[in-house]
This record gives sequence, C-alpha cells and structure tokens, in this order.
Amino acid sequence: MDRWLTRNAPALVLFVALLGAWQLAVSAFEVREYILPSPLVVLRALGGSEIPWAGHLWITTLEIVGAFVLAGVVGVALGIVIAWSPVLAKALVPFLVFVNTLPKVAVAPLFLLWLGYGVVPNMGLELMKTERYAKNGIGWMDDKKMCASVELVNTCMGVPKPVDCKDVYTNEFLTKIELPKSMR
Repeated sequence: MDRWLTRNAPALVLFVALLGAWQLAVSAFEVREYILPSPLVVLRALGGSEIPWAGHLWITTLEIVGAFVLAGVVGVALGIVIAWSPVLAKALVPFLVFVNTLPKVAVAPLFLLWLGYGVVPNMGLELMKTERYAKNGIGWMDDKKMCASVELVNTCMGVPKPVDCKDVYTNEFLTKIELPKSMR
C-alpha cells in the first residue's frame, strides 16, 4: 500500500487540487449550475436516485462493445478484400483514406441527422475507425519483407518444404497467420 501511494501520490495530489480549484472557481465566480455544476453538485447527483445509472451504463456498454465488434469485423473483412483483390483495393483504399481524413467532430452531426440519435449512430461513428484495421490490407508487407521472412512463415505454417514468397497468400496463410495476427 505504501509503495502504491508513493508511486501515485503526485497524480492524486494534482487530481484533488484540480477538483478544489474547480469548486472554488464555480463558487467564487457564481457560475450557474446548469452551465458548470460544482464537483459537490455532481457528487450529489451521482448518489441521487433521479437518474437511472444502471440503464445508462448498460446502453453505454452496449454501444462501446457493439461498435468495437462491428469495427473489428468490418475492418478485418475490408482488410482481406484489400489484400487479396487489387481491383477492389484500388476502389476501396481511396474511399477509406477519404473517410479517415474527415474530422469526426464534423461528421457526428451528420450521423445524427441521417440516422437519428441512439445506439446505431454511435456505432456508425466508431465504424469510421475501421480504416486502421483495413489500411493496406491485413498484415500488409512489401515484397522484400515478405521474402525476407519466408523461413519464419514456413515454420509457423508447419510446411515440410519451403514455400515461395509469391505463394504465401493462400487460405492456409490466411487462417493460420493473418487472422490470428489481425486479432492482436
């Protein structure tokens, strides 16, 4: 306990100091509660029974986990398509790069207008992060790196004789190396 306290004391002191400064600023400048509630008002609201915290916690958890799973599935699928189909890669990569360059703050109101407010629009915003999964295909490597690591690939696949580096993108490679690696 002493070791934990010594290690985390600076952060705890800063946190308490910031809460104190917040409370003092709200009280000293008489900021209206609906604009910026004080830490004590927030603490009272957390302890009160007017807000159904369990329901809000469930919806937030559903949005986070659902969006993560949806982004992972779509990202892995896009990565496979991009890695294995040069034609689709040429079509999808510019679109994914464009979507990734859009500021999420600017797109969020559009999602609200198009889809309304709820779980689905929130998951849609998270889908915009899919590009990080799909960028350049799953586990994309340039040819030099791929050929330099053929021995390692052959060992992981458990094949008795070496495979040419140009023959590496097969179903066996996908199921034994690429998909497990993409789930890290």
